[in-house]
Amino acid sequence: MGSSNGLICLFFSSINEAWCNNYVVYNPCIESHIEIKDHREFEEKEIQYGFGYVNLLDDYEIINIDFVEDMQYADMVVSVYSVRSKQWRHKYVEKTLDYDKQPWACSKFVGELIKETQYWGVIVGKEGALKKCIFAFDLGKEEFKIMPLPKPNLGDDDGLRRLGFGLCNINDCLYAWGKYNEGYLELWKFKDGGVGVESWIKLWAFNVMEPVGCSRL
Repeated sequence: MGSSNGLICLFFSSINEAWCNNYVVYNPCIESHIEIKDHREFEEKEIQYGFGYVNLLDDYEIINIDFVEDMQYADMVVSVYSVRSKQWRHKYVEKTLDYDKQPWACSKFVGELIKETQYWGVIVGKEGALKKCIFAFDLGKEEFKIMPLPKPNLGDDDGLRRLGFGLCNINDCLYAWGKYNEGYLELWKFKDGGVGVESWIKLWAFNVMEPVGCSRL
C-alpha cells in the first residue's frame, strides 16, 4: 500500500467480514509489525488508500477516502489512523462538489505521497457527464481539496479499470501522464506552490507508433 522512512504498510481484505480490510505496518529492519483493524463504519462505493509520516506530529498515518452513499451532509469521509494513538478519526467532506457525488473510477487506489500530501487521480460523475480531477489530502493540516488535471480530457480511457491517465512521484514532485489510443503519450509537472491548472508544465510528448524521438514541448 505504501512505505515511508523504511516502514511498509500493507492491507488485505477479510473473507469473513463484508467491506472490511486489515492493515499491517512492518519494520523490516527489526522484523517487527503491528496489525490494525479497519474502521469500516460506512457503506462506501469506492475507496482510496494512503500511508505517510507527519513530521509535525511525529506520527505515521493510514488514510482512507470513502465515497459514502445516502449521507445528507457529506459526499466523502476521510478516515485517518494514527499509529501513535492507535485510533481512527474521521473528517467529513461537505457537499461542495460541483458534480454528482457518485464516483466512477480512480486511476490508482493507492495515493502518491509528496511532501506529506496524498494525491489520487479520479473520474467522478455519472456516465455521460464524467469529470477527471485530483483528490488531495494534506496529512499535517488534515485538509481535503480538489485539484485540476492539466487537461480535463487527459488520456483516452479503455474501460473503468484501464484509465488513460495517472499520477506519479518523481523526486518529490507531482507529475501527471496521459496516454491516447493513437499511441500518443505526454507528461506534465505540477509547480511547487501552484494552485490551478496554470501550474501544470508540459515536459514532453511523443507518439510511440512513430519512429521519431521524444519531442520536448
